[in-house]
Amino acid sequence: MKNATLGLVGVGRIGVMHAQNIAALNEVLNPKGINVTLRLTDVAEEHARSVATGLGAEYLSSVDALLASG
Repeated sequence: MKNATLGLVGVGRIGVMHAQNIAALNEVLNPKGINVTLRLTDVAEEHARSVATGLGAEYLSSVDALLASG
């Protein structure tokens, strides 16, 4: 299986919609042998952690940490 990792900065109202759409990609891509991992960050840590948990994504504490995660 191939892996694709996508990072998202900001999970406000529109960012949450983007995160949901990215997370839903696995339904389409997994059967084709591609796994999408979503990593996200936001200054509103509690909200971002909640969004990440709900979507099976990974929360990172800063943009720098997101970029360093590869």
